[in-house]
Amino acid sequence: MSDIDPMTGEVVQRPLEVVAVDIAALDEQELAQLFPTPVQAAGALLKARQAVARAPYALRKAKEKLRAAERDLKLAIARATLELAEQFQGMSVSERSKLAEADTRVIDARETADMAWIELEYAKDWDRALGRDVELLRSVNANMRAETK
Repeated sequence: MSDIDPMTGEVVQRPLEVVAVDIAALDEQELAQLFPTPVQAAGALLKARQAVARAPYALRKAKEKLRAAERDLKLAIARATLELAEQFQGMSVSERSKLAEADTRVIDARETADMAWIELEYAKDWDRALGRDVELLRSVNANMRAETK
């Protein structure tokens, strides 16, 4: 289980809760505790909507981080290529660019860019999952309102 930090939008891990597996052994009171009350369901919908409202901010931050990482990667390749030009004057630019890929600064910059891309994809998945959660919670709330009338 995890929670979302409202300030940063980051996922904060929390301990897993134990859920009873043998449902047939539970009495009516214990079974009733497994299902949310209408107030809990409405509260979950409100929390999900708040998370959806923060999703564009998280996506924008992830995109900015990826753009910055890609820019840093291009700069690292350019610097390494220029340094190789001083060492190997007979090499073509494309050969020096390929050789620059082995430079530790380029490797580090590529790893940073790859991680930023993964974080952006995670943020996109999170945004889609939140949308599905809101739809599911809307359905649960609509069903609970019908049952409590």
